[in-house]
Amino acid sequence: GEEPDPVSAVALMVDTDDTGRRATAWFDDVVLEDGGF
Repeated sequence: GEEPDPVSAVALMVDTDDTGRRATAWFDDVVLEDGGF
């Protein structure tokens, strides 16, 4: 195969589609690191 394109976006999501209820989520500092590959 070919090398993948660089990551251009990251999304953090919370949903309640399956339960129909409400949810609250807090996200702290998100750190993305090179995996050393």
